Amino acid sequence: MNGEARTIVVSRSIAAPPEAVWAAVQDQAGFVADVDDVRAVEVLAADRISSPDRTERVVSWRVWLKGFELTWQVHQKLDDEARRLEFEQIEGIFSTYHGFWQVVCEGDKAVAQLQLCVGTGIPYLAEFLDPVMANAFEALARKMLHGIERRSLERVRPTSTAPHVTR
Repeated sequence: MNGEARTIVVSRSIAAPPEAVWAAVQDQAGFVADVDDVRAVEVLAADRISSPDRTERVVSWRVWLKGFELTWQVHQKLDDEARRLEFEQIEGIFSTYHGFWQVVCEGDKAVAQLQLCVGTGIPYLAEFLDPVMANAFEALARKMLHGIERRSLERVRPTSTAPHVTR
């Protein structure tokens, strides 16, 4: 597998409506609060394209991974109707970095899935570096999914308007 990119697929079933899960997936800046290793996520530009349900944007990421700070930018295509966010690196250190987030209905729940294809492309070292990086990205993705679940449930949890009484 020398020099080939690795594909990571992680998913999580969430007891929330798909709309709430999709909103949490789109709010990628929320990962900064959810995951210690995600240092910054910033939307640099966004435009509606071809329909009100489709948006393209450029997003900058800064992540701490295995003792190194990594930065990159991705071009994202968001499709609200399909609840799908596709991304591809436009600037950064990876030879390969692309994938998608997808939210689908599963009965009264939703499943959030991330598929990421990532590779360093460093000849002779990719055989050793790419599996380590793929494992680190998989662990990071699982933390991100946990954050998506937390934020999705917060969106649907009723807030109490009754005054709080302490005794």
